[in-house]
Formats: sequence, C-alpha cells, structure tokens
Amino acid sequence: MRGPRWLVFCFVLLSLATGCGEDTVDTVGSHHHVARTNGGAVTLSYDERIAVATNRGDGFVSVFELKPERGPADAVVKTTVLDVGEGSEPWAAVIGADDDTAYVILRKAQKLIRIDHLRTAPVVAADSVVLGSEPMGIAITPTGKLVFVSNWAEGTVSTISTDGFGRGPILDLNERLRATGTLGDVESRLALAHPRALAITDDGDQDDDDETLYATEFFSQPLAPFKNDPAAVDSNRQGFVYPISVETGQIGPAIGISPVSATGFADSDGNMTSCFPNQLFAAAAEGSRLYVTSMCTSPRGPLDKAGDNAANFKTLFHPAVFVVDTTFDATAKTRVNQELPSEGRLLTAVLQPAYDSDASAAGSPAETRMPLIPNDIAFGAASKSGVSAYVLALGADTLFRLDYDANRQLIGIGSPQHRFVAPLSFRGYATGLAVSRRSEHPFALALSDVAQQLSVVDLAHEQVAKKKPAMPDTARAAASLDSPANLGRGAFATGLGVWSYQGAAWSSCEGCHPGGLSDGVTWYFSRGPRRTLSPANTYEKGREQPGQRLLLWGANVDEIHDVESIVRTVSGGVGAMLWQYPADGQPFNDCRLVYDGKALPAAKEGSITCQGGAKRTTNLLNGLNGALSSVVTDGAGCRQDATSCDDAQLVDWNEIDAFIRSLRVPAPPTGLDASRVTAGRKLFVDAGCANCHGGSQWTASMLFYEPSANENGAAPSLRPETLPPLGRLREGLYSVREDLARLNPTANESQRVDCAAGTKCATFRTPATDTSEAARWLLLYGDPSMAPADAATAASKAAGNDQIRCALRDVGTFPRSAAAQAAPGVAPTGGTAPYEVRQDMTTPAQGKDGFNIPSLLGLAVGATYFHAGNARTLEESLDDAFKGHHQSVTGTFLADGAPRNEDIQNLVEFLLSIDDTTQPELVPPEYDFCARAP
Repeated sequence: MRGPRWLVFCFVLLSLATGCGEDTVDTVGSHHHVARTNGGAVTLSYDERIAVATNRGDGFVSVFELKPERGPADAVVKTTVLDVGEGSEPWAAVIGADDDTAYVILRKAQKLIRIDHLRTAPVVAADSVVLGSEPMGIAITPTGKLVFVSNWAEGTVSTISTDGFGRGPILDLNERLRATGTLGDVESRLALAHPRALAITDDGDQDDDDETLYATEFFSQPLAPFKNDPAAVDSNRQGFVYPISVETGQIGPAIGISPVSATGFADSDGNMTSCFPNQLFAAAAEGSRLYVTSMCTSPRGPLDKAGDNAANFKTLFHPAVFVVDTTFDATAKTRVNQELPSEGRLLTAVLQPAYDSDASAAGSPAETRMPLIPNDIAFGAASKSGVSAYVLALGADTLFRLDYDANRQLIGIGSPQHRFVAPLSFRGYATGLAVSRRSEHPFALALSDVAQQLSVVDLAHEQVAKKKPAMPDTARAAASLDSPANLGRGAFATGLGVWSYQGAAWSSCEGCHPGGLSDGVTWYFSRGPRRTLSPANTYEKGREQPGQRLLLWGANVDEIHDVESIVRTVSGGVGAMLWQYPADGQPFNDCRLVYDGKALPAAKEGSITCQGGAKRTTNLLNGLNGALSSVVTDGAGCRQDATSCDDAQLVDWNEIDAFIRSLRVPAPPTGLDASRVTAGRKLFVDAGCANCHGGSQWTASMLFYEPSANENGAAPSLRPETLPPLGRLREGLYSVREDLARLNPTANESQRVDCAAGTKCATFRTPATDTSEAARWLLLYGDPSMAPADAATAASKAAGNDQIRCALRDVGTFPRSAAAQAAPGVAPTGGTAPYEVRQDMTTPAQGKDGFNIPSLLGLAVGATYFHAGNARTLEESLDDAFKGHHQSVTGTFLADGAPRNEDIQNLVEFLLSIDDTTQPELVPPEYDFCARAP
C-alpha cells in the first residue's frame, strides 16, 4: 500500500482484525487498527483493557489496566502514574495501532512524547517531537501511521510519523481562514486561525489515503457581509471547520457553520434570541458525519435588565452539537454535500421542554442542569437503529447521552429517569471522556483534572460506578490537589450551586473565559459593548508581590471579588458573597450579603437554609466602594455575622483569585521572523507605544493602591447625618500635563457630573474642581439633595457608572459626537462596526472619556481588538480608522507612504511575540497619570 504522497515513509502491512463492537476483542498486536482516531484527555485502547489519562495541572500521565468483563465497578485493576515534568501540561493522548504505545501532548513544553509498553511496564521514551505553540488537539490515522496535533496559538497542524517518531510537514490553516474573506484585506500569517479539536474519518479499511482530517476553528468569525444592525448582534458570526486530505495534505475550503436564527428562548423584552457557534471545543467522526460541539453564544442585550429575570439568564449560552455531512466522492475528490452542516441542535432547546414535562424533575435545579461547556464528545457502538453520542459538560460536571436515529437526527437526550449522569467528581472540572463500544457491561471513563480522579460510568445503568485516583501518592500531587488555585479552577468553571441561575449550569466564569482566557466575544453589558478580556493578564508573573492591572474596560472595579456583581445580575446566581454557605448546597438568596445598598431579597418560603435571611453590610462595597474582599475570611470559613458554616463546602472568590494568579499567558507562535520582530520593536518604541503599553504587564493601567476603606472610602449604605470619609479615590486630586490632557478628557472638566447619564461620574477629582461639602455629597450619590430614603438607590446608581478617571485614555475608538453614541462605532470601511449602546440596545454606551488600557500579553489568541471588537485583526487595528490610537503620540506614525505595509507587518510580528519573558519597555512618568496623584 502506498503511503501519503506528501509524507513518504516505509510502512509494514498487517491485516485488519474483527470489528470493535464485539465483546471479545483482539489481543495486542493482532489488529493493527486504532481504536479511535481522535484523542483526548483520556483515551482507550482497541481492546479496552488500557486507558491513558493526562493530568494537565500537575505533570502526570496515568496508565490504567482494565478488566471490563468484571463490570464497571471493578473494571480498573491497576494504575501506573508517570511523571512527565512539573509544569509541562500533559494535555491529550492517543493510543497507537499496536495497542501498547501512547502519544501524549505536553502543551506548555510544546512536545509530543511517546509512552511505550503500556501493558507491561509503561515508560516515557527518551525521544520527543517538537510542536508548535499551545498544542491542544490530537488525532491518529486509522492504521496508526500518522499523528496530527493542532497548534492552537499559531494556526497550524503538526504531522508526526509513528514509524521512527519523526516530524513531518506543518499544515498551515491561516491561509484557509484568510481565504474565507471574513477577516477583510489581510495577508496570511501565523495566528490568524486557531484550530482546536481534530478528528479523522475511518471507513474501516487499511487505507488511510481515503480518509479526511477535520480541524475546528475554535473562535467564531464575522459573517460577510456584516450587518450594522443591533438586532443582528447574535447572528453576525459563524463557525468554521477545516477539511484536510490525509493522502495529500491539501486543505479544502473551510466549511461554514451558520448561526442559529431562533434559540427557543425569548429575552425579557419578548424578543426571540439567536446565537452563533463559538468555542468549537470537540469533534468526532462517526459514519458519514462529523459532530462538533460548541457554545452557541447570544451576547446581545438585555442581559441583566430588571434584575433577577429568568428569561435573560437563559439566553447567554446554548451548548450545541453541529453535524457536518462528510460523504466523499472519491472520483471528484470532494465532499458530496458542500452546503452548510445538515443539522445544528441547541441542547438547551431540547432539554428545557423535556425538563418541563418531567414530573420528577419539576422545581428541582439539581435535576435540570444544562450541559454547560461541552468540551468532549464520544460515540458508543452504532446499530441499524441509530447511535448514541456522549457529551461531557465541564461546567455542569455531567455526562449527557444524545440519541441519534438511523438518519442521524437527534431524537432525544437521555431519558426522563436519567437526563444525565452526575456528579462525575466531587470537585468538578471534567476534562476528558472515553466511551466503550462493548455490548456487555458498556462503560465510559470521565477524567476530572481538579479532583485528579477518573470516574468509571456504568452506561447500562447510567450512573457512576467507581471513582479512582489519577495521581501518585506524592507531596507534589497532594499540595496541588488542595491548593487554593486548584479549588479556584473548579469554582471558576462550574455553573452549579451558587454560580448561575438556579444552580442549573446556565453559565459560569469559564463560559466567557475558556481556560482562564477569552472567548473573543463582544458582549452588551450595562456600560456598553465590551469585548471579553483575558484574566491571564491580571497579575504580574514571577514576583513575590505581583502587581495587578486595573480591571475591565472601564477601570470600574479593582478586585477579582467585584465580579460577584456579574454572577448575581448577568448569570442569575446567588453569588459567593454569603454570610453563611447553604448547608444543603441549594442556591437560595437567604444567605446573601447585600453589599450594594439594594433591598434585601425575600427569604424563600419554607426555607431554613439560612436562619434570619439575607444580611446587609454596614458600608457599600460595590464597584469602587470599599473593598469587597474585606468580608471574606482567610482560607474560607464563615462570613460576616455568621453563626455557623460548613468549611468543607465553602467556596469563594479567594480561591478564584488564586486561580487567576496562577494563569499563564499563552506562548507566542513559533516560527516568527526574528528580524521582523526586532524591526517591529523599534517601531513600537519610536512611535511612543510604551507610553500607554509599557511596564511589566504591557499596560500603564496598574493598581496603585490597596483596596480598602481608606482608599475606596467607607460609603454608607444609608445616608448618615455626617458624610464619612470618601477615600482618596474620591477626595484626592490628580493632574495631567496640559499637552497630554487630550488623552484624558476628564482632567480639565468640572467635577459636577451627571451620574444618571453615566459618562462622567468618576473617581479622582482634578485640581479645578469644587471642594465644598455639596460637591463631596455629589461624589458619592450623584445628587447632594437626595433624601435619606433614596440615598442607597442613588449611591448604587452612581457606583454603576463609577470609573477610575486617571486610568482612562481617549484614543479615538469611540464616536466623538454625543449624537453618534447610539450609532455604529468606529471601524474601518467594510469592518465590523459595533453599536455603542448599553444592554437595552438603545441607551448610549459609556466610553466618551476613553477606556482602560488593555495589556498586550497574549495577542496571538486575542482577536478581536479594542473595547468593542472594532478590529478583526491586528493589521486592521492599525487601519486609518484608528489613527487616534496609533498616532496618539507621533502624528506621522504609519502615515501613507512606501514603507507603511512593511511597517505594519513588522509591528504585528513584534506584537505577536510578546509574552511573560519579553523585556518590557518602561512607561514615561508623565504618562502614568494615576501615579501622579498625591
């Protein structure tokens, strides 16, 4: 048999063994056909007697010996744990055709390693293969001759021959994405595309040449032509899958996955919502279909309109499975169906009606959870009547069974008695799934990275039969398991308990921040359109006392704990700021600490969760008022005024903060041109870019105080007779050099502001402001004549528009005239102009005074760019439409002329190269406006 013409190696032919659906499977070495072509965090051998699992956080790979004939409860008989290097991040694995060798991605180390002798004495081979930046997806051809790895942060796929374990050609998907025309006029380069999951078809023969490799584009892309219409926000983007010929390595035209026009869920205004496929996490080829899991996203407002509104809480995310027809015409060498996928189903739209009709589940959030973050998919054995797919849900800690008929149409999810299998782990964070194809004692393996645990699921009875540790008995593993960062990783991902509406996994932090990074989506929040920022840029790395970036696009919060307000309003969760954690874990508002002056929530009728109901903090702690972290005790424990609590169940923002501190910035693409990087850095310096984007975090916007009552004030939740100290942020002064005041418009404006309008209500008075008692009341409430009964309402409204004024920069990314605020925002000709409106999609957005300076770390996975995703690419961010930004210091930078395109290419190459190891440029003192405050 001939090998792929684009990668010639000598292969030995061996016969194909019997099918994988039989109870008695082949012994090692006799079949020479892989069990499954796509790998994952956990994977099974052909005979289902070996499983390999990767512990991503701790640098261990576990090899499990199985005896499936004993039944799921007793299937795991032996575990060997291999140390592949602390911090190496073993991410995913596949097992070779000999059923005795595994190939494992080390994500941070950027290597593919081999584990030999799985059945006798597993050992890590001495040799390895170098991969690209942030390798994540892995697949193997049916005969086991080639392994493919997706390099997420640079847009390529590596090929590796298992014969000799050598590196083959690099497949570049960036040109394919550019060719779709969705990114405008841009030349192909590294990190345009972001391939995540890989899957290969398998027609059952011994010929790999007629198979197709599929790679998912993780992030959504704009539709062309783009509709400049607020009503189209949820349907203006699409997903893509790249088909690649195994025989030739040729990459076919990207297959588009359309947005869903009607989700089945209307918002609080009665409008039916749409959604677009984003975060294409996983893929599996089965028969003539490719199944792709996705978060179908609805970022258009309203989100938290009218407070606790169930309709809006259910419109954010819709876990989905999209199906692509992969039927191939061998003569024409093309897919028969070149149209868009034949089916895309939102699992929320199927489950909600099913839950409504399940009498046993009615009113029980624990029985109505959604498959939040569908990060893996695997199939059981197919039959003439159909096939079952199993979807892992990271944020719900569950396994869902999807039943497809013979035509591969979805006919149901689970059964009324078992809509899902849960819990998979007591700490959640399920990262990998492998499913048996046995007819007797069928089982699945689900891996939890936070718990370092493998759950064996009895598929016949749809329950977890056994949980086995997937870590060694070492001090390193134990310390990692119980660390605040590890606990925080689980709390960051989960949508259960207090974290989303009814604790039913409708949303979570991880829903917008996959892997602690960004989903690339522009959401319409209460202040306007805001592109998701990466938490990995929050803290400096490698310092005993790390500095912190001021948070969000508006510099309107200063602690991770302040994100509690989004949990309560946008996600509809109870939140973690509680005076006592619910003893039964149920999400009731009785235990809330009300810290923003709002009315106390009514206790749930008949509830004894928290005796005495919700409690109010003495001072306002919302936004930039006070320090919300001050009410969280060190290392869990009870909240303010608590009489008792269960430490074992308590989770809070301290752990999430520790998790965010532990995040690393993605590595830059490999293969960047060193000469261009050097030339780009010189342009960066000469243009004065470091004036705003300098410093260790590549931003001048760093926290310059310790959040506390002294700095943030002790604003009362009810107006007292005498106004207390408002804190340095409101009573202090700052000044800006006259020739730089254009970058900070608030520096020369009167302090009397209109908090209701919300465009100028801010901290830090300027030298020209009124210092009278009336002005001090104004700083807190927005209106010094507010009656005491309305003071809390006024203070809450003021905090809703508060900003750290000295951190803002106006660089022309927001429409200048007030009349234009509700019109399309700034964008290049033909670009994706956002509407500058708040979540009601009508009220002008906040932004006239500028925005908080973002970090330049991790730009390779940072598209889109600017506060509202105004620019699709780094090249487009340097378009003339954004002259105010890149010419804010040097008015002639990138002016028309012969070297302009060359300069842009060099500058982009440098920006892509920036990571934690790049020596930063310093911010000139005169440009650090906040540091100049007394």
